[in-house]
Amino acid sequence: MLLAAVGGAVQATDTIEARNAAAGLVMTHGMFVDVTLGHWCGALPATDGPSARAAQAGWERRNAEPFLVGSLWIHALGNAVTTRMGDAAAVQFHDQRKAEFGDTVARMQQALFADGEVTQSDCARIIEAVDAGTFDVAHNPRVAETFRQMGAELVQRRAD
Repeated sequence: MLLAAVGGAVQATDTIEARNAAAGLVMTHGMFVDVTLGHWCGALPATDGPSARAAQAGWERRNAEPFLVGSLWIHALGNAVTTRMGDAAAVQFHDQRKAEFGDTVARMQQALFADGEVTQSDCARIIEAVDAGTFDVAHNPRVAETFRQMGAELVQRRAD
């Protein structure tokens, strides 16, 4: 009996960690696509700017559901922090997540824009990768399955 209880706790912890990781991935990828394509590459002249914004819009369409589910997950975690530790702790929790996601996005951008300069060739590579689905949730089957389960649970909870 104790082993079953311990096994269930380990499984619950693994599930929470998988959900946290999935939410973190979709949020950082969303921020990366938004800033990199929507702002940086999207500001380039000629066809590069519109191509970047089109790639951004494509990512947003393909990842709308997991992005929403990830946002709701983080919101629910913030609500749990509020309940257990108060409003100030929840604000701190959300500020820490924003900083964490922002730091990850900055590292991604530093790796892709080595000189810190946005070039047309770098943007073309990123547009191609985004169009190919490299930054999509579906590109990682384990994360996609986690979001499928989370989405199904949300639908079930709303039906109850």
